[in-house]
Amino acid sequence: MRRCQITNSWEWTPEALLQRERLASPRLAERLRAVRLVWQGYSGVAAAAILGRSPDVVRRYLHAWNPGVLMR
Repeated sequence: MRRCQITNSWEWTPEALLQRERLASPRLAERLRAVRLVWQGYSGVAAAAILGRSPDVVRRYLHAWNPGVLMR
């Protein structure tokens, strides 16, 4: 199975994303959480399960965060 990766940090850290999640609207918080989970080593499938979403949704979130996201 291919794994999702974060290849563009946008000058953020996972810890900064967590802080931003807490202040964001629910919709944005979910997207940030998906990025943070993958960044912290969860697979896209595992992140999707945690969020209660399909893996395709998580992949779309990652593509929005990181255009050209690497899948392997």
